[in-house]
Amino acid sequence: MNHNSRCAEATRPKCRCAGCGGSMHGWPGHLGRAGRSPDERRVLRSFAEERWHSAPAPPNGWRHRNITTSEQRAAAGIALMDITDWLAEYGYRIRLTRNIAETIADRGLPAIEASAVKTEKSTLGTREIRTSLTGHFWCSLLISLAHGLDRCADALHRVPASALGALLASDGQETCFAGLKRRIADQAVNIVWRHANPLLPVDLENAARLLRVLGVLFCIDPAAHRMAVERGLRPLAQDVLADSTEARMDRVFGAPLDPFAP
Repeated sequence: MNHNSRCAEATRPKCRCAGCGGSMHGWPGHLGRAGRSPDERRVLRSFAEERWHSAPAPPNGWRHRNITTSEQRAAAGIALMDITDWLAEYGYRIRLTRNIAETIADRGLPAIEASAVKTEKSTLGTREIRTSLTGHFWCSLLISLAHGLDRCADALHRVPASALGALLASDGQETCFAGLKRRIADQAVNIVWRHANPLLPVDLENAARLLRVLGVLFCIDPAAHRMAVERGLRPLAQDVLADSTEARMDRVFGAPLDPFAP
């Protein structure tokens, strides 16, 4: 089944490409823009800024008003430019993001199709299945995986304290851990953990960040997708989005929700 090339470059929220089932939506275009020269990206950013400044403003004298969809989409567009620039800082970020996305499209989509046919116990055709996967299916999966990794990463941050508590509580059992060893236990646990952590099989924080970025790039309309805003874009404010972008998002989307809320 042919994939609509306009889907790969899509920046509008109405794409429903049954050719790729949403698995090739948007992200090829975003990664392509990340691979452009700094001057070309500055031009793209100027367009995004223009959309923000041209969004409807409140009439003189108004103190309260409803935020418009165009304002929210303009803010999300600037956030996407921040992500594009973040990806462009190091070529490996673009390559790794592309590899994951292509694997999802090439291997994940067929596997999900097979699962759908088995689960539904019907004769659903490829077009019907893929059409049903468009919308916010893929971005929700990726952002939810990132959210799950956040919870695991948060637990990893507590490993040294937990280890220290277990170590010091074992005084009667670990008699060899006394004297100087015991006095420097706090520092020692943190130092060993700091050196061992990079050697663990997965860097959960970076993995979560990358899945979150990819989820936003997949999203058909981040501004209209609460999960994409609260669990996709918001957590990127610390190291991907600019402070000004975070302030704009606060203005049009309201105060951030608890990222670990159910």
